[in-house]
Amino acid sequence: MREIKFRAWDKKNKEMYYIGQEFDDEYGCAPYLEINKNGEWYWEWGDASDEFDLDNKIGILMQYTGLKDKNGKEIYEGDIVKGTWSDYSEKERPDLWTTMVIKFGEGEVDASDYEEYSIDIIGFYTEYLSGCDTRPSSILHYKKLEIIGNIYENKDLLTK
Repeated sequence: MREIKFRAWDKKNKEMYYIGQEFDDEYGCAPYLEINKNGEWYWEWGDASDEFDLDNKIGILMQYTGLKDKNGKEIYEGDIVKGTWSDYSEKERPDLWTTMVIKFGEGEVDASDYEEYSIDIIGFYTEYLSGCDTRPSSILHYKKLEIIGNIYENKDLLTK
């Protein structure tokens, strides 16, 4: 069974935080991002807490896929990755590698040229940025993945 974990992009401070990650704020406190049983997200400072206001688009949550890249780094939705379904390294066959964004939700593979390959994807999937695979596909389709950034801290990688 995969581990359920989250991280959050703080739009106001332009920083990525991981659930349970402690850090020092400007006053020397060590708040951390937490979730309660009702699914509400907040910053915890011991006895006092301040809501992490996702409804007002201050923060954006991203879920852990349960997978790690070739370097052992945890892959979250919103990560930008390079990947291949082949056994070749990028150096050996760069034409078989694709740059993509990890998404969560529903995706549809547009296979209008190949009707038998048309499928719906539910869960974690990839969205094409550049390279050989141009259609969305299941994240499990790839043998090798490497995180090269994320959609919030590395917007320059989103240009096709």
